[in-house]
Amino acid sequence: MNRDINFINSDYERLFSIPDGGKICITDRNGEKNTYPCRYIDDYHFELNNRSVYHICQFAEMMERVGATYEPMEMCAVELTVPKTEEADIRRLRTNNGCIGIFRADFRSSDGRYFTSWVDKNQDLLTENFQSEFNAVINHLRLRTPFLRSEAGLKEYCRENPALIKEAPNFKSYTYKAKTDKHTYYFVVTFSQNESHVMAWCYDSRGLEKAAREEMASKSRHTKEAER
Repeated sequence: MNRDINFINSDYERLFSIPDGGKICITDRNGEKNTYPCRYIDDYHFELNNRSVYHICQFAEMMERVGATYEPMEMCAVELTVPKTEEADIRRLRTNNGCIGIFRADFRSSDGRYFTSWVDKNQDLLTENFQSEFNAVINHLRLRTPFLRSEAGLKEYCRENPALIKEAPNFKSYTYKAKTDKHTYYFVVTFSQNESHVMAWCYDSRGLEKAAREEMASKSRHTKEAER
């Protein structure tokens, strides 16, 4: 029996889920963070902090009223960083082992909305746990940072956190990295004359690390052969 606790917004749009007994992080309007355990009651109710029982929509409406946000506890520690230059090589990202899929967000609207697409790369790694975590990562970047909030927010983030990888007339590309316990995400931001988009390469960290070790071993072998 699935005992995951689903969290939604007040429009009944699913945000993320956590397992029975998992924790969420609530950030109040002043930026203070607190984590609370949650217990599954049924598909529409959960107990928060061993004390209060909420309907999932009731909880969403309450959080919106007080100006608070909520996410899985693990997401509180998720930050975008600037990867090493060799990590940010797009050709390397395309061919590395452990790639689960590629997410793309195209900003085409003045009101900040974007259109998304997804390309599967490994169905075996496309688990429910990954999908739940990925949705939480995207919501974290959309709600808690300017990165995916709007096109203007994306440009602001890149200005304040320079990670310029490539530049040409009417073209700029930035790469950022986010890492959780089990997955690694590379976000490649492209600004051109007519569009702005973000592509996220999503990896199983074990596969990515295995590929890096194999690449290092291959380079070492080639170096030794060249020295002979």
